[in-house]
Amino acid sequence: MLLLLARFEDGLRQPLLVSLRGDQELNEVKLANAVSARLGAAHGALLGIDPLTAELVRSEGLALDLAALPLGFMGPDLADAVLGAASASTAQDGQRRLQRSFLRLVDPTAAGLEAFVCGANTLDQHRVGVSWSGLNVVPAADQVVDLRAAQPGDRCLHDPTQVLEASRGIEVGHIFQLGRKYSAALDATFTTEAGVDEPLWMGCYGIGVSRLAQAAVEQHHDRDGICWPTAIAPFEAIVVIANAADEAQRTLAEQLYTDLQAAGIDALLDDRSERAGVKFKDADLLGIPWRVVVGRGAASGLVELVQRAGGAKQELEASALLSTLVPTIERERAGLAGACP
Repeated sequence: MLLLLARFEDGLRQPLLVSLRGDQELNEVKLANAVSARLGAAHGALLGIDPLTAELVRSEGLALDLAALPLGFMGPDLADAVLGAASASTAQDGQRRLQRSFLRLVDPTAAGLEAFVCGANTLDQHRVGVSWSGLNVVPAADQVVDLRAAQPGDRCLHDPTQVLEASRGIEVGHIFQLGRKYSAALDATFTTEAGVDEPLWMGCYGIGVSRLAQAAVEQHHDRDGICWPTAIAPFEAIVVIANAADEAQRTLAEQLYTDLQAAGIDALLDDRSERAGVKFKDADLLGIPWRVVVGRGAASGLVELVQRAGGAKQELEASALLSTLVPTIERERAGLAGACP
């Protein structure tokens, strides 16, 4: 059993008692649609539906004693009387007023149970093997409504041969329904066919740039760290001096770094006085697609070229680095080639 409170534009606060099977989850959109369809015409827009808690009762200023409710042990036959007596006075429009009877809704998977376990409407007590008829609360046709969230394995209503499958996704965009709140405040209106000015219905959407980066890392990484796709990598190549104290290595590395930049490659030079292994680990962790290692072979004009994705290595003449690496990076810029699987 779920105990919730629906808040409406005209001030109505409607308690909801929702019967849902224990192995199912509530679909909040379905619930909002069902409640709006039943009460929206009389009470305006549905502002929200929230669990009926002591904090909500205080924030709403409602005269309701939650101590009278057997929270956690409610059954579908919970009496309206637990909400207290109805007020003799009528609230003015716009004032918050609590409806002293439940709007009872039952999901079809719960309504179809012949026997079930439920709360006994008394603290620390449950009932086993009860039925709707035994409780004398057989759901009426208008109380039974689909409220459950779809689950993997569910069959399609329109084609039972199709089965729902679940897979992981990454949210990189946002869509918000803004309604008329801001257009009314800004006096942004349109003229209807009847010649009446009404506030615009507003919405907004966008792509989260930071979320795109997170999604790329989620999809392109390995046990050593990030594997940036070249098209969005912060740097396309890193030149690592294995021994920064070696003058030949430093001179060649700085020259290659300058040549890469001149060729339009966004390069980084690691000339720190750290051990070579530390530099290699850091380069892998950062996920820079290509690593040029200037080490002992510098005296002979040789460097090592390492691809971050997969770790493929090749030794080549320093003079051949640009002709080898630049065309490769240009191809990778056009797509996501080179990222770790």
